[in-house]
Amino acid sequence: MSGTKLPGFVCVGAAKCGTTSLYHYLKGHPDIFLTEQKELHFFSSEDLLERPNGPGMRYVLEDIIRSEEEYRALFSAVPDNAISGDISPSYLNSPSAPSRIKDLLGDVRIIIMLRDPVDRMYSQYMHLRRAAREDLDFEAALAAEDSRFAQGWGDMWLYRRSAMSADSVERYFDTFGRDNVKVILASEMREDTLGTVMSIQEFIGVAPRSDLDLEGEFNRSGLPKSRLVARALDASPLATFAKKVVPRSIGAAVKRKLQEMNTGERMVLSAEDRAKYASIFSEDTRRLEALLGRELPWGKPS
Repeated sequence: MSGTKLPGFVCVGAAKCGTTSLYHYLKGHPDIFLTEQKELHFFSSEDLLERPNGPGMRYVLEDIIRSEEEYRALFSAVPDNAISGDISPSYLNSPSAPSRIKDLLGDVRIIIMLRDPVDRMYSQYMHLRRAAREDLDFEAALAAEDSRFAQGWGDMWLYRRSAMSADSVERYFDTFGRDNVKVILASEMREDTLGTVMSIQEFIGVAPRSDLDLEGEFNRSGLPKSRLVARALDASPLATFAKKVVPRSIGAAVKRKLQEMNTGERMVLSAEDRAKYASIFSEDTRRLEALLGRELPWGKPS
C-alpha cells in the first residue's frame, strides 16, 4: 500500500459497537493515518440524505463529506509509507456504501464491528438520550419506530432496524469477499483489547504494535445532567460553529470532556426486558451465525 493516498482499510461500523475506541487506538500508530474528523460518512451520504429528519439531523448532515473531491483532499497529506483508513459507522447499514467503496477504493480491507443487538439498540437509544435528542421512554420509542421511519427520520432513531446486521454483513461479504472482511465482536474488544487491536493491525497490513494507548472509555452513554448543555454540545448551531473555528483535534477533546462531565446515570434493562427484546433478533442472529460460521455469544436462553 506504499504511496497510496486513499484509504486502504474502512471500518464500516456498526454504530455503538466500539468504533470510536478503535479510532483512538489506531490513531496512535505511526504508520496509520486517520483524519481529524472521525466519521466522514462519504460512502453513505446518499442514503443519509434520503432520511434527513429527526432532532438535530440538519446539523449532523452538514458535517458529512459529500463530494469525491472533498474526500480525496482529506487524504492528500498521507505519508508515503502510511496506510490511511476511514472509520464511519453509518456504512454498515447503508445499502449503497459497499458498491461505492468498491468503485473508488477497490479491494480494500473491511472491518465490521458487531455487538449483542439488544445492547446495541439500547445503547443507541441512550446515546440519543444523552444528547437530548430522544424524549420518549424506551418502549414508546420502539413503538414510534414505524411512524418515524415513514416520516424519514435517520437510522439512529430506528433502533430495531439498525440493530439487524445479517443483510449488511452479507452485502460486504458479497462485494469484497470473506478474506477481505474482518468481523470483530464488541465483547472481544472489551475482554482482550490488546489482542484484538493487534489482530486488526495485522489485518490492515501494518506492523503490529503493543505500545498503543488502549486506555479510556469513549462515547459512554447515560442520562444528561443538563439537557441544555447536551443539546449545545451535540447537534446544534453552536456545535456546528465550533467545528468551523476550532481545530478538530482540540474541539473533539474538549467536547468529549464536557460530555463526560454532563453524562449521569446509565439506565439498564431488566433481565425480563432483555429476554423479550432478544426474541426480536433471533432470526437475524441465526443468519449471522451461518454467515460467520461461528456461534455468537448472545440471544441464547439463560
